[in-house]
Amino acid sequence: MIIYRVEDETYRGPWAGVNSIGYKILNNMYDGSYLESPDWTKHHPGPCEDTKLANKLYKLQEKVKNYLFGFESLTQYSNWFYTTQSRQMLYNSGYRLYMYDCVKEHCLLGNKQVMFKKEYAEKLNEVNLFLF
Repeated sequence: MIIYRVEDETYRGPWAGVNSIGYKILNNMYDGSYLESPDWTKHHPGPCEDTKLANKLYKLQEKVKNYLFGFESLTQYSNWFYTTQSRQMLYNSGYRLYMYDCVKEHCLLGNKQVMFKKEYAEKLNEVNLFLF
């Protein structure tokens, strides 16, 4: 299964840590306070807010930290990072978009994102953040 993942040179995604670039991007997209916007979890849900993922995690009884996050398609990616400014913030902070090939049995498909186990995935190549 092909997965698109945004990560830096240390394989960290943009949501790793409370002071991550992901939260700065959300603040920028929602005029300074994404937490005050009723829409932010609809467009950028965590795994427990993405109903499809939450149900699968509950059944697995497995820890989220064993998984990486990405997107099932370039459309999902572009719906998550839908502004040029958010993509520019990623790029300026050292994040790139990569294509992975992962064994489908080790992927959890959500409504807005996909979770996968890195040990069952092979990084294929970089994809331009700005093309979509």
